[in-house]
Amino acid sequence: LRTRLAFAMSVRVGVFALVAVLVAVLCVVSTSALPTLDCKFENTANVTIKIINKCGGNVNIRTCPLKFQQCVGYPKSPNYYQDCTSRIASGTTEDLVIDTDRRYIVLNCPNWYGPGIDNWWTVEPTGTPAKWPASFTVPAPQNK
Repeated sequence: LRTRLAFAMSVRVGVFALVAVLVAVLCVVSTSALPTLDCKFENTANVTIKIINKCGGNVNIRTCPLKFQQCVGYPKSPNYYQDCTSRIASGTTEDLVIDTDRRYIVLNCPNWYGPGIDNWWTVEPTGTPAKWPASFTVPAPQNK
């Protein structure tokens, strides 16, 4: 009787331990965060936008400071874009973190239309009060 009781107790403890391990693994898997691209230039509040890159190239992100109505790509101009230091790799999803001192961002996918022909998408806050989108998908090329 003692042997049966000891065996039953060890089976219960083993099952409990297995369930605890499975729960712990599932919690880690379900709470794993996306990679983050930190693209802040000012010490203001942050905005996080999930960028889903399906464009077939590594997406470059350019930001336009709030103090300008629009930005340009000429480095000597005062309203020059502030570029993120990293790109979002093709086929990946990342959380882009920007400061709230941005008027808009531009996502550039190289060779989207063909060799040497890029495509650009502008992402900006909309509505009243203005709110940034929670996510943006850079689409796959139509002609590839």
